[in-house]
Amino acid sequence: QKLHAKRKKMVGICFGHQIIAKALGGEVSKSDKGWGVGIHTYDLDNAPFAGADDGQLKLVVSHQDQVHELPPGARNVVSNAHCENAGFVIGDHIFTLQGHPEFIDEYSEVIMALRYDMIGADRVAEGRASLQQHDHEGDRVASWMLSFLAS
Repeated sequence: QKLHAKRKKMVGICFGHQIIAKALGGEVSKSDKGWGVGIHTYDLDNAPFAGADDGQLKLVVSHQDQVHELPPGARNVVSNAHCENAGFVIGDHIFTLQGHPEFIDEYSEVIMALRYDMIGADRVAEGRASLQQHDHEGDRVASWMLSFLAS
């Protein structure tokens, strides 16, 4: 809250996305849609970063909780049917994402294996299939984060 009040730059990933939303007045809780695992495809909408034209983004995810209501002043820029508020910005100083640009496919596979009983066989199978079907775009997001922090 203090950083936001001073308009200090912040980037939040996964739990960071959730905790920033919660701290600033949003609502975060376990999703009734279950675990998000593997690679998810998101819609981009007016994301204010160089190279973030409207379109789609593919990111590795591993979460059960998500942001259900954005904090005041937040603008949703990343969404899909599983996670409607998967990324938001506030002004020119806060950028958050539910997905994991820092993960690689192999790490996602390990997490699914370790949490197999919690996630469930069907969802793990979907997650594993997504790793084979899609390319993770973590490097693309990393470049947005760098340009955001440098601006």
